[in-house]
Amino acid sequence: MHTLAIIPARGGSKGVPSKNKLPIGGVPLIVRAINACKDSNVVDNIYVSTDDPEIKEISENENVVVPGLRPDILSDDHADIVPVIDHALNGAERYFGKTFSTLVFTDPTTPFRTGKIIRDAYSHYRQGGYESVISVCPLERKPENIFIKTDRNDLERLLDDPKVRHTRRQDMEKLCRLGNAVYVTSPEAWRKNRTLISRPIGYVDINAIEAFTIDEELDYFLAEQISLRYGV
Repeated sequence: MHTLAIIPARGGSKGVPSKNKLPIGGVPLIVRAINACKDSNVVDNIYVSTDDPEIKEISENENVVVPGLRPDILSDDHADIVPVIDHALNGAERYFGKTFSTLVFTDPTTPFRTGKIIRDAYSHYRQGGYESVISVCPLERKPENIFIKTDRNDLERLLDDPKVRHTRRQDMEKLCRLGNAVYVTSPEAWRKNRTLISRPIGYVDINAIEAFTIDEELDYFLAEQISLRYGV
């Protein structure tokens, strides 16, 4: 039984340039992801998928071998995640010379994910009964208040169902959203379904800080403030 962690870490980024190398609390995002995988004590091998020689060097300084750089076709802003994971999984199997029973995927842009979150998700997955396990956090806004801009320049509700109404906050207790901190599945399920989220889906609960994701410059500023305020 072998577990592989894939960490995708492009050098470029539209929202925050070179964000995977940027520090939060003095620790680069890529190193935070690597440390979480190590701290989980459930990952046998880590594969960093990157097109950036500097990220490769940073990863190797953390004793994570990066066999080669991701090809350019998988590295621009429009690159789909499916061929990226295919490339990493196939490359890891060749490099490490073995097949893996479990696949862990975690993104550097979720800086406050911890080793415990990865370990909990892995343990939940290994208990059986699920094709995948993901992290989820409470939904902050009522889903019926999501709208679509139409070609007529007006709005339509995305969920136009009278049964989907939440007048009180406690009515939303069982609603959650993707936390993005960790995904656990099998290489077999990945290759069959081409998604990290295959049914039946198990979950681990995380809080809003643990689910915080950096997409834009403002997110990076807020992540720094979170790190300073809470010491994470």
